Order: sequence, then structure tokens, then C-alpha cells
Amino acid sequence: MPIKKTSEDAKVQPIEVEPQAIVSGDAPDAWTETALVSIAPLGYGELLFETLVESADFDDGEKPVDFIANFKGGRIAKFGPKEPSILTLELYPIYAGNLGWPAASSTATATGIYDLFETMHTSTTDPYSMLITSINRVKIRMTTLWVNSTTITDATLAVGSSIAADRVSYAEGYITKVKKEYTDGIKKYTVTMKFPPTDKDGKSCELVESTSGGNALVALSPYTTTTKFR
Repeated sequence: MPIKKTSEDAKVQPIEVEPQAIVSGDAPDAWTETALVSIAPLGYGELLFETLVESADFDDGEKPVDFIANFKGGRIAKFGPKEPSILTLELYPIYAGNLGWPAASSTATATGIYDLFETMHTSTTDPYSMLITSINRVKIRMTTLWVNSTTITDATLAVGSSIAADRVSYAEGYITKVKKEYTDGIKKYTVTMKFPPTDKDGKSCELVESTSGGNALVALSPYTTTTKFR
């Protein structure tokens, strides 16, 4: 038997709710979905990787400590040197590497990874061809930026005041492993990098910084033999 609609039912109207995005600049509840990722070979500019990367894992090196028992039944702290940080990227390049590297203070969109694993490709035109050896290595800096603004396109750029941001940078490291997979119908690379806590002179190789928007975040300088970050 059909249900009769009353005049009260006719008054009920559906309410459409528009999702509200976070206003650019406001601090989010958490950093989600997007980030900027760049890798700079020593002496060159930034290769921008965010269009290739699906996930990133940052395993900061442990600061080991042991506790030695003394005759009184107490414990004495024994510290060890901080261990290297291990970074892992999962990415989906369709090319083997990059045809050349950008000059210092410049950027280029990354297309592959093997030149950063071995050495700079000597030709800037196709085809790409490179022998992988056991001795060649490229010293790199990797920078990741989470920022509540769509106008910033490079992880190393300055972030103006009134914009929230979080940035982490590692220098003096190397790519140690490139793993290729084609098990789910799509070719994926898992790239492992290792960065020391300090250089030979004991100077830090890791920089973490953030701003709630009260003050600007200063840009990183080009990565050179004398400058890791600024």
C-alpha cells in the first residue's frame, strides 16, 4: 500500500554540504597526500621528483646508548655514535635516468634514477645508455617539503610568512640500492639512500625545520663542497 506524504514531509529539504578545504597558509591538522621532493647532485641544481614518488620513508639513524652495571648495582650510560639515516623512495619513472643535470640554482623535472646511482649521463639527447659499475657513486642531497601552499614548486625554496611548512634535508649521502619490480602490472622502483649524521669534520648532515607561519622559512643554498644547506 503506498505511503501517503504529509505536508510536513514536503517541508523537509535535503541540505547539500560543500567540503571545505584548508585555507592556504593555515596550519593543517596533519600533513597529508602531497609533498615536494628534490635531489641535488653535488655541485648541481635540484631534480624535482614529486611527480614520480608514491611514498617516502625516513629512518633517522639511532643514537645508541648502553647501560653498564657497576659494583654498586647502578648503571653507567655508555653512548655510541649516531648511525646513518636510511631513506627509501617508491617511485614510478618510465625512463632509466635524467639527460643531464640542471646547473646550480636551477631545477629540472626528474625522469629517472640511474644517473644518480652511477654518474651523470654525458649526453643530453636520446637514447639513454649507461653501464652500471661497482665503483662510481654520486654524492647527493635530498630535501622534502610539506607546505600549505600551491605556489611553491621546489622543496628548497623560501616559504613566506603566514604559510605553514615542514622541511627535512639530508646531505653527503649516496644511493645504495635500486630495486625494480613488475609484479602488479606496473613497473615500480624502490630506491634506498644512506646519509651520515656528520661529515669528516663533525658538521651535521641533517637539517630539520618548520614554521607555523609566524615567520618565513629561508631557502636552501645550492649544494656544493662548502655548503650543505646554507
